[in-house]
Amino acid sequence: RHLDVCESKHCWRWVPDQRLSALWGELSREEQSRVIETHAGGQAVRHFCKEMASQVRPKECRASDRAKRSLGAVFMLDQHSLSIYKEMFVVAVEQNVPLAINMQALA
Repeated sequence: RHLDVCESKHCWRWVPDQRLSALWGELSREEQSRVIETHAGGQAVRHFCKEMASQVRPKECRASDRAKRSLGAVFMLDQHSLSIYKEMFVVAVEQNVPLAINMQALA
């Protein structure tokens, strides 16, 4: 309910990147798993938290600060939802084609 106003603008996008796709293809399955690792033992791993902090731009969201903190905590703990984004990344980087998914596509 806090995101109704701006939810339609939330989107995950992949722009083809030949060098990144080639690098991904050179990694072993174990290395690929480490790249997309978000949690270990039920807790968000440090490198994931740091990456999220550098990428998330709260000013783009019109939710209240309180709601954003609450939603951020849920996002960091919601391993099932994160698995969807990890799978989208893997497909996008392996196929190296443009991809854009909005919240309506995920619902």
